[in-house]
Amino acid sequence: KSMHMGLERFLLECYCDDIADKIEKILISIIKASQSASLSAVVTSVILKYPDHLFGVAKILFSSRTVIAYDYTRSIYEYQCKSLYSIGVGLNSSKQIYERERLETCNDTFRQGSLEYLMLYYQLSGNKIGPIELESRRKFIENILDSYYDRYDQLNDYEKFSLVRVDARKMHFEQQQLSDDRTAYRLVPDLPDELIKKKTQTEAELEKTYCYIGVGLWAKRKIS
Repeated sequence: KSMHMGLERFLLECYCDDIADKIEKILISIIKASQSASLSAVVTSVILKYPDHLFGVAKILFSSRTVIAYDYTRSIYEYQCKSLYSIGVGLNSSKQIYERERLETCNDTFRQGSLEYLMLYYQLSGNKIGPIELESRRKFIENILDSYYDRYDQLNDYEKFSLVRVDARKMHFEQQQLSDDRTAYRLVPDLPDELIKKKTQTEAELEKTYCYIGVGLWAKRKIS
């Protein structure tokens, strides 16, 4: 585990656009030679930080729904990492430098992203590439998505929601007014009726489950 963390730091720090081809070959060789989920996460971290020149690696990971699903779960719980890593910090002075370094990694903004986000990013962003390359990337991802639509009835609920979250063809822009008088536009998936019904049911169940938490906490405080 520590070796993988060191490998991740080395790859993140040594990357530059001039040697992107070499880094891409290294990342591909890691994927091919390993069956480690931890090493897949290392490769994903490098792609998330430097997506523009590492599409050749990203498209390998895009071919696995399992990798995408695990990475999405990782991105959801990423905000908890700093609290988790802070447990026991400072109890052993000989480890302070390592503990501080680990906590600092939680401030890396790219860790809040995910492979799902990258699939959408590659369909819309032409940063550092020309229109021909952008169209090529978009077509590649659309072909992957279409292969899932071909067996849509076999997908579970997570996979169906994931599919609409990353398909730019099935999205629309929605205007949002920010607090500082600025206007933002966000992409909103066009959910099919089936998923709208599922989303509504899930929200109702969650509301029913958690609606009395506030009262429960208040009562517990009063009793104690």
